[in-house]
Amino acid sequence: MPVSAPKQSIPTVAEAVRRFLEARQRKSWREHASVLAGPPTGHVTGRKAGGPALARSEFGPLRFDRVTSEQFSKWLLQRHPEHLSPSTFRRGRSSLRRLLLFAAANGWAEDAIADQLPDAKAAPPRRDWLRPEQLIALEPLVTRQHFDEDLLWMWWLGLNAGLRAEEVVSLKPSAFDFLDQTVTVVGKGSKRREVPLSPEFSKALVQWFAGRAARPDAWLFPLTGIRFVNVPHHRASERVVLDPKRHADAKAFRSLCARVNALAREKARSGEFPGEHLPHRVITPHTLRRTYACNQLIAAHVLGSGQGMDLRTLQQALGHASLEHTSLYLSDVSSYLRRYQRPISVSEAASVIVDIHEGMESGRYARLAG
Repeated sequence: MPVSAPKQSIPTVAEAVRRFLEARQRKSWREHASVLAGPPTGHVTGRKAGGPALARSEFGPLRFDRVTSEQFSKWLLQRHPEHLSPSTFRRGRSSLRRLLLFAAANGWAEDAIADQLPDAKAAPPRRDWLRPEQLIALEPLVTRQHFDEDLLWMWWLGLNAGLRAEEVVSLKPSAFDFLDQTVTVVGKGSKRREVPLSPEFSKALVQWFAGRAARPDAWLFPLTGIRFVNVPHHRASERVVLDPKRHADAKAFRSLCARVNALAREKARSGEFPGEHLPHRVITPHTLRRTYACNQLIAAHVLGSGQGMDLRTLQQALGHASLEHTSLYLSDVSSYLRRYQRPISVSEAASVIVDIHEGMESGRYARLAG
């Protein structure tokens, strides 16, 4: 559809950006403002911006319908040069495309202009998750020798349920249904979802709850702090509850992960931890969330027989709005699974296939004879 608004009513690119941002006073507003309007000072800082924001570029003073799709694409590529990550380019392209669709809806630009932007490059597989071998190597470090019980259970819940840091620290005992082996969490956008738990982890949780004797409506991880006490010959510390009416801050979970990472590197320097199993990146609660997803998919492929979880089930457990988002989480799993996909001897494969086929045939004739 061509431009339909009267020329005198078509704003400049800078004015169109301002109107677009006013119409999008929602969660994504700041992200669009960073790309399209820029900081109030006009200065470009940091590595994420390779050029001026659209409203401050050479196209800002031009009337919107006088800027072509090639010019918008030129600005996009200048703003997001090749040395930046593909995800940064995708975010910039998304902001520009939304602006172009907004302009087309108001009759300031042609409908097809948003479809003529350059495509984003495929993102490289993400490696910020712990492989099965790394998990086994880390197990001796995540123990009561190094961490108190609450912190250990934060780690295990993140690893065995794939919960976000904010979801872990805001759990209550009433969220767990041990009959159905699920935990109900409130995620982003206040959306509730049920996350399945393994029978082994559910059993461990039941035992933990029995020892705590916590009320169903109490916080599973109340707000705590460190208190120092003087004992003979040294000064010791202990963790105490500061406010039972408030749950722990997500920072406690993030600090736990950072301590595990630091402990692994310290042990690796002394030869007590295998260096080849050191995490590829700094461990965070998000690392455990992706580790949960990737290892569940690996188990489904390698173990079979109802073990692990498929892509669709993982999407629901993780609380993702789209299957594409879940696929991005699992983009590096295929490289790990290749080690289990080895060639088989052609003669051996032929023998197995013939045996299976003959068994099927004999079974079919037996049924016909009966």
